[in-house]
Amino acid sequence: MLFIDLDHLKKINDNEGHDVGDALLIGVADRMTEATRQYCSQYKYLEYRKAMVARLGGDEFAVVLPYGDKMFEMMDFAQYLLEQFNQSFVLANKEIRATLSIGVTLYPRQAVSINELLKNADLAMYESKKQGRGCATLFNLGLKEEYQLKNIIQQELDSALQAGQLSLEHRLLYHFNTKKIIGGEASIFYR
Repeated sequence: MLFIDLDHLKKINDNEGHDVGDALLIGVADRMTEATRQYCSQYKYLEYRKAMVARLGGDEFAVVLPYGDKMFEMMDFAQYLLEQFNQSFVLANKEIRATLSIGVTLYPRQAVSINELLKNADLAMYESKKQGRGCATLFNLGLKEEYQLKNIIQQELDSALQAGQLSLEHRLLYHFNTKKIIGGEASIFYR
């Protein structure tokens, strides 16, 4: 499964209008569907009629390929998909460049349920965004562990904040020769 996010759709909607953003979503879906069909026709073991391209909502899409259970095959397809978006879209007489951030996960090696596939592919997609967008990342257990650790830290911080266990201390940095304030520092302490 590939979990795909269209990069910077909000910026396109804000700058060009929602009608252009909507037309871009249609164009992206069409291009993604055609790229999946072409890729599957190149590899006889991938049956296009069993492949699924779906818009999940907003600017998120998923592609499920049958029999694509090898890491290199799925990453090769993800790279092929990224290359199909090197060419701009022409919408409202303007060239609009669309890039994708892709997360890839494998069934049954990395997930056995549809929810787990979606969650793992979504985590990998966010890693692609962190890497600078316009790329594909294969899910690994480190991504799940990092996500779980961030959630634990966030929950602990929220609890400490609500319980009044955090305090802010600050001080100014003073240059003795010029007798001027040159900066400051702040620290948050857990009590």
